Amino acid sequence: MMKDPHSYEHVTPESVGNHRKVLVSDQAGRSNVIAELERAGIAYDKNDPKLVRAGRGDEGARGCGLRL
Repeated sequence: MMKDPHSYEHVTPESVGNHRKVLVSDQAGRSNVIAELERAGIAYDKNDPKLVRAGRGDEGARGCGLRL
């Protein structure tokens, strides 16, 4: 989604008075977790083992200890 929004959206959310939301759940991938951290202005280390585990399918964001 973040790499190529046109693959998922036929119009930009802003063009219809909306904004893009990316769901972060226990099944979130690493890129979704990082995007949410950046959106929220939360500092992070991209080599943090908790982030490395996110998106592997075994634990996701819930298991990595992130509270978003």
